[in-house]
Amino acid sequence: MKINITNTAKENLDKILEASGKEYFKLVPGSRSCCDIIFTLVASDKSENDKMYENDKYKFLIEEDLDGIYDKIDVDYITEGFTKGFSIVAK
Repeated sequence: MKINITNTAKENLDKILEASGKEYFKLVPGSRSCCDIIFTLVASDKSENDKMYENDKYKFLIEEDLDGIYDKIDVDYITEGFTKGFSIVAK
């Protein structure tokens, strides 16, 4: 699986790594629709059921049972009005 990260997202990922002291970001499945899973991103430790993917210095984890469902994940950080946060689009 390929993970693309925008520069804005990298800046914010760096802040989280520094504040949390963690090494990994876990893509945690949230709500599910008929076709997609909505992921959230949390600083995490690696467990034995996690598959790891790297992009530059960033290490992402996904549960083994979800591995292979998507070919690519785009990580961005958006600021629109009062909304700020990571946008994770799985394709």
